[in-house]
Amino acid sequence: MTFRWVRGSSDPLPPKAARKRAGRRPVPLLRAALFSLLLAPTTLTAQPEAAPTESVRSLLDQARTLAGRNQPEAAAEALGRAITLAPNSEDVLNAYARFSLGRSNPIQAILALEPLARMHPGEAEYAYLLGVARMQVGEMAQAAEVLQDAAALDPRRALTHIGLGLALNRVDRFEEAREALAVALRLEPGNVEALATMSEAVEGLGDLDEATRLADRALAVNPDHPTALVTIGTARVKEGRFDEAREALTRAVAVETQSIKGHYQLSLALARLGDREGAERHLQFSREAQAAIEQHIERLRAQPPLGSRAEP
Repeated sequence: MTFRWVRGSSDPLPPKAARKRAGRRPVPLLRAALFSLLLAPTTLTAQPEAAPTESVRSLLDQARTLAGRNQPEAAAEALGRAITLAPNSEDVLNAYARFSLGRSNPIQAILALEPLARMHPGEAEYAYLLGVARMQVGEMAQAAEVLQDAAALDPRRALTHIGLGLALNRVDRFEEAREALAVALRLEPGNVEALATMSEAVEGLGDLDEATRLADRALAVNPDHPTALVTIGTARVKEGRFDEAREALTRAVAVETQSIKGHYQLSLALARLGDREGAERHLQFSREAQAAIEQHIERLRAQPPLGSRAEP
């Protein structure tokens, strides 16, 4: 399963208690893990001691070349040697973070991005990437905090405002999400992700007419956008238009089979339409989707450092 954070993500809001739990997942002891990763070379693949002529620059070039040749394990080993030689180098930490994100290893990316963001507080890109990594491991409140920094540092980047809006939606901070997404839409008025995420925020604020209008604009660009379909379905449930809700939500869960909110809202619509069996089935699908996301996040947290023997 791929944890998607912006593009086409329904990743909808679960029932309230589960939603708050997902948004406030405790942060691991990053300082201790960072110390272990960067200062204890034994956590990386056993390698011969770097030759005196082996430079950090040559190792980074080697890693880039190997990655370009689709040899990620060898590239990871080169990065491991570079980190051993220069654990506080901006270039090394930057390369390690980006390579980790590319390898779907956001925990290791966070370990490199945290010191980068601390050492270079004026660099929007490091704050942005840290926000992306935190979103990938379900730390939505922490992601929102650093994405706010990134948006302040680089206010012309629409994607940062969209990511911020999505993170804020996940922790029920809908008014703040709407403000961030309004900036994104000023920058890119037709951006389908901004429209869909804004529709979710506005629905959360209770403005069902405006939420539906925004969702319809997103669907005009992408007729199968799951977030927009879930917004319309949820609005129709709240309005008591259960047949229309069933239609929109059935389409949503066909596109995004692990849509927690989609299945949950569909179960409500089906229950009101007298389909008890269907309601129970989709309620169970919602619970299973929530469990699958939590298990995926736990697997991410268990990933070893890049270049270690245990790495898949």
